Amino acid sequence: MEYQFTGFTHNGEFREFAFNGVDDDRNKTAYKVVADLGLSRKYNIAVQELPLLCRRLLEQMPEGAGPQTLTFTEADMKVLVTLRMATQRQNIHKKIQRRPKPVTSPWQQRVETVPQT
Repeated sequence: MEYQFTGFTHNGEFREFAFNGVDDDRNKTAYKVVADLGLSRKYNIAVQELPLLCRRLLEQMPEGAGPQTLTFTEADMKVLVTLRMATQRQNIHKKIQRRPKPVTSPWQQRVETVPQT
C-alpha cells in the first residue's frame, strides 16, 4: 500500500496528519496519525519531519490490518532517537577511520645517510 500525505490539523498540543492509503486496485482509505508536539520537542524532532515519520509508522503496519487512526507514541520517538544516536556514532567512527595519512610533498628531498668507512 502507498500512503499519500493529504494535510494536517491542530488539536491543542497535538497535530493530526491525514493520509490516503492507496492499494493496488487504486482504492483509497483515509488514515490519521496523531503526534504530540510536546513530545516531539522533548526528543528534538522537528515539526517538518513529523509527516514523513508518521508515514513510516503507517508503512510498518501490516497491510489491511490495524486501526485507521494511529498515535505516534513516546515509545516510537524513543526508538527514533536511539537509531539516530547509533547512526551518529557510526558516522563519527567512519570519520575517524578515514583520516588521510600524512603525505610528504614531492619537493621535499629525502636526506640519505652515507655509510662511513
